[in-house]
Amino acid sequence: MRIIQAAAAIATLALAALPALAAPQLIVLARHAERAEDGTKDPAISAVGQARALALAEALKSAGIEQVFTTHYRRTQQTAAPLLAARKLQPTVITIRPGEMQAHLQEVAAAVNKLDGAVLIVGHSNTLAPLVKLLGGPEVKQVCESSFSHLFLLTPGGEGRRLVQARYGAADLAPESPDCQ
Repeated sequence: MRIIQAAAAIATLALAALPALAAPQLIVLARHAERAEDGTKDPAISAVGQARALALAEALKSAGIEQVFTTHYRRTQQTAAPLLAARKLQPTVITIRPGEMQAHLQEVAAAVNKLDGAVLIVGHSNTLAPLVKLLGGPEVKQVCESSFSHLFLLTPGGEGRRLVQARYGAADLAPESPDCQ
C-alpha cells in the first residue's frame, strides 16, 4: 500500500513539474474593416475602415492582446495596424492560397492553439465562422458581406470554449440574408 501511495505522490509531483500546455486564454476574431472600392484584388481599407480599425484598437486596448494574426491581404493588416502599433507588436501573416481555404483555416487554428495569453485574428467574412468552430466554439452564422462590426470572443470553458459575440465601431447595414449575420 505504501508503494502505491509513494508512486501516486511521485506521479503527482512529476505532473506538477511539467509545463502547462499552451492554450489561449482569450481569442478575439474580427473581420477586416471596410475596404476601398478601387477595382483591385487587394484593396486598402477606406476612410470608414480606418475609423473602424481605430475603434478596434480602442475596443481591445485593455484585452492584453499579445499576438495578432492576419492574412496577406492589406485590408486585414491595415485593420490590425492601430492595435499592433499601440501594443508594439508584429503580426503573424498566414497567406490564403487559392483553392486551399480549408488548409488556411487549419493552419490558423493550429498556430493559435499553440499559444497562450490573448490573441486577435483579423479575418474575412468567410473565415470567421469556420474559425470559431475550429477553435472550439459553437457553430455560428457566417458574417455577411455588409457586416464589419462583429467581434467573436472565445474563452476557455468546461467543454470547448465559451463564445461571446459583441460589436464595435459604427453600426453595420442590415444583413442582406437571413443566412448570415
